Amino acid sequence: MFKKSLSSTGASLFTGMSQVVGLKKGSYLDDAKSWHNVFFSGITSRIDESPYAVLYPSKTGRRNAPIRQLVAMMVLKEGENWTDKQLFEQSRFNLLVLLALGLRNLTDEPPVASTYYEFKKKVRTHYEATGEDLLEQTFSNLAKDQVLRYEVSGQRVRMDSKLIASNIANCTRLQLVISVLQQFYKSLAKDMPPKDISSTTSWLSSSDLKILKALCSKACDAHTYPLTTVEKRSELERLGLLIHRLLQTSPDKASPSYQLLHRLFSEQYHFKPVDDQEDKGQHDKSDNDGASEGVSSIELRDKKNLAGNTLQSAHDADATFRRKESGQKEQFIKGYSSNITENCTPGELNLILAAQIENAGYSDDQYFQQALNQSEQVLGSLPDEVATDGAYNSTKNLHFIQQKDKPIQWHLTAIQGTPSNFDYQWNEQGQLLVTDKRTGQTQIAKKAKTRATTKNKAPRYRIKEPNGTYRYIEHKAVLTYFRRQQIKNLPKEIKNIRPNVEATIHQVFFHLNGQQSKYRGIIAHRHMVFTRCIWVNYRRISDKINQKGRWKLFFRTFTTIIHSPANQCAYNLKPFNFFRKINSYFNTPYFIPLCQGTFFILSFRSRLFVTKVIILSKINKNSIKCLV
Repeated sequence: MFKKSLSSTGASLFTGMSQVVGLKKGSYLDDAKSWHNVFFSGITSRIDESPYAVLYPSKTGRRNAPIRQLVAMMVLKEGENWTDKQLFEQSRFNLLVLLALGLRNLTDEPPVASTYYEFKKKVRTHYEATGEDLLEQTFSNLAKDQVLRYEVSGQRVRMDSKLIASNIANCTRLQLVISVLQQFYKSLAKDMPPKDISSTTSWLSSSDLKILKALCSKACDAHTYPLTTVEKRSELERLGLLIHRLLQTSPDKASPSYQLLHRLFSEQYHFKPVDDQEDKGQHDKSDNDGASEGVSSIELRDKKNLAGNTLQSAHDADATFRRKESGQKEQFIKGYSSNITENCTPGELNLILAAQIENAGYSDDQYFQQALNQSEQVLGSLPDEVATDGAYNSTKNLHFIQQKDKPIQWHLTAIQGTPSNFDYQWNEQGQLLVTDKRTGQTQIAKKAKTRATTKNKAPRYRIKEPNGTYRYIEHKAVLTYFRRQQIKNLPKEIKNIRPNVEATIHQVFFHLNGQQSKYRGIIAHRHMVFTRCIWVNYRRISDKINQKGRWKLFFRTFTTIIHSPANQCAYNLKPFNFFRKINSYFNTPYFIPLCQGTFFILSFRSRLFVTKVIILSKINKNSIKCLV
């Protein structure tokens, strides 16, 4: 049964940690700015357990373990990059971790391993059944609470994406087919004693059963490495016929292993119609080997025609393939893609507001609308400015922003694609002037007939080429040109907004081995990303509480007081010119270099002074009096 837990256990007189460890250690354990207390007050104690009530529908029986502690353990595991063994050891014997979980006594016990795994299984099963990720709700609720507590306005946001490789090995087509067949056969023998396995495989013919046992006798690469290219293709065709027979005769067509085998067959093979009677006769004779009588034969699909969303591994059905080019860099990923959105309003705490995780075939422009909607839910309103790179640019996203009640400035650092060879300009009569960059010739574009397939019936233009032919110009190309010009003329400080989000990407995915994670499946990757985002936000809040960057905090507080309505009259007087200059420098990116240079000069001059005193004191002891 579900029951909400207390935020923490009460410390007793004889087993409370602060009372047992002594005065000096107890003062650190009770320090509100220590990391464990900041984690407890900001994360553990603020986790809403109500959404998890659906995991425990029964109103009778034993109550659930504290949900806040289980979620906090998941966050600590990903934040510290612990293994499961390290997590359980730290949760039982590390006093700071116990306090971070809200356990105040030495005798308090955290959730055991079986409870932890059962909770994760329930969350995963609920997501598979309903599509609702409870951990995502927890992250959004925590971010919304943090925005309110620390008064984060979210006037400006930025986003970027990251490709994540799943923890799967690269395999050839033949290895993929063999591994899926091995998994299918092992699923038949799962939880079945060896003597009773014949009851689950009675529908298999003796020849097919022999082939499956031979495939399971050794690893995939042991089957493939001695074969030549021609032999591998022949083996693929033979196994394709075997898969087709298994799909036709299998009694359990709802099992996950059957669904995976069916997906593999539909992606890697297709039916080829039989035209002549001779082939039909051969096909009738080989009916025991595969397809239905006289209708079709099985053929391996061309490798070039395979899409990126095809099955990549028998051990991770959600992972897809993507080839991404960025400049001269090229990436090949079998896995997933994640998008991170954070606020970047000057002078405020930066927090991650939204995160999305999809398969690797999900493009960046598909994240844009969902990221803005989630940011609006967390912030309570839409941001005034959005900064992205060129991969997020699309007509749909541009229309999405224009349809919003609130005007949003979209700062793009670039636009994908090659710039046009033509310059466009509108004259006073509303005509489009087209200048060829190659020849320098300018001509007036004439309106052409709109294509029937063009959406929204956008206008279309044409110009005459030097060879006498006509070149047609779509209205979308003209809009893209003017958008490129806007990006080109953006001030430098606006262009520098988005690149800093790469530091956030590095923080969230810091523990990846290059680009490869240690998980398989989209659910495990979703939970990894959300817990990492919770951890990054906690670390940033901890730095704020411990006042890292005190000089910035001082000037920010001071200029806020000066700008208050009560002090506006005094602020306008001449003696406050100095503070106005300080404020103007503080609101520019040159503030930190200015402070660093000032402190360096002061420290350098002080060192020179001390050195001079020491030298003179060695020459003449009375020289110090002269300096004074």
